Amino acid sequence: MAVEMFRVRIGSEPRYLPATGDKKAVAYARVAEPQSKQVDGQWVEQDPVWMDAAVRGGWADKLTTEYQNGDALIVFGETERHVKENAEGKEFRTLKLHVKGFGPDPL
Repeated sequence: MAVEMFRVRIGSEPRYLPATGDKKAVAYARVAEPQSKQVDGQWVEQDPVWMDAAVRGGWADKLTTEYQNGDALIVFGETERHVKENAEGKEFRTLKLHVKGFGPDPL
């Protein structure tokens, strides 16, 4: 997997699990990456791409103490695609973002 950059907004309050034994702290949050495309020469907003973000170690502490739902971030991480099945047997796709680092989005 290659590390990529994403501009996202936090879409849920981060859920924090403290470090235990030899395991690092981890925080989970839904994040949304805005999408847009040109239509007739004008930029048009599209539905965002939602990802399940996982942040580990000191980054997990930083996410849960300094940021909240709605904040804009620039995130560096790797994505992982999954195909799952719901209770009715219908397949759906999910996208997990393994965060390597982040900071506030200045825009």
